[in-house]
Amino acid sequence: MSVPARALELMAPHRGTLTGVLVLLLGALVFLPSLSNPPHPYWDEYYYLSAVQRHVERTATYASHPPLGLMLLSTGPALAGNGKASAAHKLAAFSKITDRDVPAGYSFSAIRLPSAIAAVIGALLFYVIMLRLGCGTTAAAAFSTLYIFENAFVVQFRGAHLDAFQIAFVLAGLLVWLRKREDALTWRDFALFGLFVALAAAVKTNASVLLAIPAFAVARAVWQRRCERWVWQRNVLNIAAALGVFATVTLAVFTLDFALSTRPPNPATEAGRHDLENMGPAYQAYLNGRSGLTFAAWKEAIAGYSARMHNDFLGVTKIDPNGQNPLTWPFYTKSISYRLDTDGSYTGYSTMVGNPIGWRLSLAGILGGLALVVLRRLRRFGLDELPAADFAKVETVLVMYAVFLAAHAYMGFFRVMYIYHHFIGLILGFVALALAFKIAAAAFPEVAKNRNAILGAASMAVALGFAYYAPFSYHRPITNADCLARNIIVVPFTCVGK
Repeated sequence: MSVPARALELMAPHRGTLTGVLVLLLGALVFLPSLSNPPHPYWDEYYYLSAVQRHVERTATYASHPPLGLMLLSTGPALAGNGKASAAHKLAAFSKITDRDVPAGYSFSAIRLPSAIAAVIGALLFYVIMLRLGCGTTAAAAFSTLYIFENAFVVQFRGAHLDAFQIAFVLAGLLVWLRKREDALTWRDFALFGLFVALAAAVKTNASVLLAIPAFAVARAVWQRRCERWVWQRNVLNIAAALGVFATVTLAVFTLDFALSTRPPNPATEAGRHDLENMGPAYQAYLNGRSGLTFAAWKEAIAGYSARMHNDFLGVTKIDPNGQNPLTWPFYTKSISYRLDTDGSYTGYSTMVGNPIGWRLSLAGILGGLALVVLRRLRRFGLDELPAADFAKVETVLVMYAVFLAAHAYMGFFRVMYIYHHFIGLILGFVALALAFKIAAAAFPEVAKNRNAILGAASMAVALGFAYYAPFSYHRPITNADCLARNIIVVPFTCVGK
């Protein structure tokens, strides 16, 4: 046996692990380079640089979102010493900063690094999910390109935003849920799923809709086994484990934030005055050192933070031109210009533009999964003879997707909704696509015969779509002609220059 053949034989048992390492490295190459570009804030960084600075200085503060994401973002400046510099202190005074407020030498790499690291971890989690779905190493790697080469993920996750943390926790929760048959899940699995959903919701509250997954599983189990003894008791324990851990972790995150942020807001600053409006007397007494973190202070802190989130969401105008009806998200009809810097000839763009191939494959996953479930119910193409476990997972994903869209459509009556709020839905579509392809390969010989060719062609199309729109994800200067050439497939975005 030749040396290369022997090497391949020795590597075979570790193929999945080695491929996972390659996926991790590819994710790092996509999400980590040139984090300092642009060397200016963009989109929500105008809010988060200020909030993060207060977290670094351990000043009590409220925000539009729960504290976990901001706490994680603050680890970058804290470890780099960026936030401790006296020049950065002035950022804490504002609820929203301007470019002029950013001190010279401020390290954007430091504040963006935690989010980018979370994005890389998300790539590995996505790959492991694909493996646990039974896709095989090659297919798992191919499907991972959907996550890694998603332009919308790149521009959002490489900034000092919250979404990368939320998506990483969501993926961890989906991994817990999808790694085995649904009927084999124990109360411990429900509890672990509740843990990760709580962490995701402690970054952005909209992740809490994922609790529909265990609710649907319990409803289905009770119906299918309604004649069995103790079926209600077993499933009540399961849902109680998920909800109990979710509530406990959520409160623990807020409590940790209150325990760490012990400095009172500065009433002489705009941000301080804004925070103090929602802080009750018992909580202020704790912050000023006149009492400990009593139950009364804790309760006031929780109530004040909740009021701030509620009021801020209601205060966001629903006529924002960047907003969008959530029911149009699956069709990807919106881009958002975050920032552009031009010298007249070349322009660097930071634009929320998705990979059009990936978004359409996500929608294809939802529609394809739905078609396969219906055809199985109709007993067509022998689908009813295939293992039921994959179909159960497809049904769960489809129900979660429907609940997700419906919940966000409802929220759209009260506040503006943006295209990146669909990231969880996009992930669910990717999962549905992998499951649908696995089922199709088992049911249709032509799909199985051309399996690798299909996966290769799809991965190549995803990579090319990513490369074509990459200048908008990385703030790479391009000419106006280059910008206009990319105003195809997706909704046109702003192009400037000659």
